[in-house]
Amino acid sequence: MRASGEPAPVIDVRRHDAVIFDMDGVVTDSASMHAAAWTELFDAFLAEHPAEPGQHRSPFTEADYQCFVDGKPRYSGVADFLASRGISLPWGDPSDLEHDAAICGLGNRKDHLFWDRLVRDGVPVFESTVALVRELRDAGFGTAIFSASCHCAQLLEAAGVDDLFAVRVDGTVAEELEMTGKPDPATLAIGAVHAVAQQGGLRVTNGRKVTELRPEVDWDKGRALDWILNHLPGPELPIYLGDDPASTATTANNCASSSR
Repeated sequence: MRASGEPAPVIDVRRHDAVIFDMDGVVTDSASMHAAAWTELFDAFLAEHPAEPGQHRSPFTEADYQCFVDGKPRYSGVADFLASRGISLPWGDPSDLEHDAAICGLGNRKDHLFWDRLVRDGVPVFESTVALVRELRDAGFGTAIFSASCHCAQLLEAAGVDDLFAVRVDGTVAEELEMTGKPDPATLAIGAVHAVAQQGGLRVTNGRKVTELRPEVDWDKGRALDWILNHLPGPELPIYLGDDPASTATTANNCASSSR
């Protein structure tokens, strides 16, 4: 919060390409809907299952939401909260029914409870944030959004703001890239990379440990490095650092062939 009289911060389009927003609690007021669905799920589960030795059944709280489920993949949130209560369940399978006594079954139940609330109440937005996003777009900034939810696209559409974000990194992307949720900043970082790529006309490719920005040309790494070496003013020794041994070897062979 700014002190009275303190000037507002300025985002300079000459120094910044894009701005990325968290969805839940920043653009949409869906965080409160998630918290209510989690509370309904866990309070019912704890009430229906008597405590065994080493377990406790105190109600789900806002602090629990922040510590154990907020920003995490749904099934991980279930597992982490239950572990905090000394409760262990089998992981199960994503196809599990909602009443199955497994991590995935409970996670699927939470998803159902959340969508019931969404259909009944709609998705409210923070109008001040939406106004800021529109101002940024009009000023030439790229805008992106990230969320741990696999339903980010549907939530934005239901809120009527899906047209404001050229880049979306959500729970589906995180699963595909095997990224964890908060507090790990990986999802936010990937969102920033995609936002810059979209703004600059670049292509994003993902390796096992790296994410790369590339021009929209069909060159492999060896050809790209070959082009760089041929356009440098003098002889240079290329040193390639990569996460993929096969890629590194291919690049080295290409460079060796081009130098002969």
